Amino acid sequence: MKPGRTLALTLLIGCTLGLIVLTRREKPADIPAPAKTVTSSEHLMNMIKESGVRQTARELDKAHDWSQVRKVITTGQDNTREVVAALLPLADQATNRSLLQTARYNLPRHPVQILSASEYTDATPGGAFRLEGLCNAAGMSHAWQNRTREALSNLHDVRLASRVNDCLNALRQSNHNSF
Repeated sequence: MKPGRTLALTLLIGCTLGLIVLTRREKPADIPAPAKTVTSSEHLMNMIKESGVRQTARELDKAHDWSQVRKVITTGQDNTREVVAALLPLADQATNRSLLQTARYNLPRHPVQILSASEYTDATPGGAFRLEGLCNAAGMSHAWQNRTREALSNLHDVRLASRVNDCLNALRQSNHNSF
């Protein structure tokens, strides 16, 4: 073998062995546990606990960030009822309409959370989350109406049984009135 090839082969083997030794010697990197993500509802509930309901509503107004509440409704998060019940009475009329529309669109996806929220907000100024508004077929597609009827019919929560019946009746009534 020629001396040049021998030297190149020796260097290649030496570098390979050196890399193997180095990789075995290093400790594996400590991988931190994934941080628990805070949902919008948890964040809003923390704000309410720390700052109070009025201050939280003021901050949402100031930052034009009522979209956090819409996100809670849209995703059907666990604290939907508490967040909506606490903040809805302090929202302006336009925000109330926007939250109602969000709830209407998402009623077929999250009937338990939305009907539960309506239970605690019937007495809000303007009754933004009253069943007559939530379960109104006016302006909603036939597909939405069918999905809503199906979701409500498949809901077997004793605590919401009367609200489900009232919602189905309001849906039927508004459907008859639209023709």
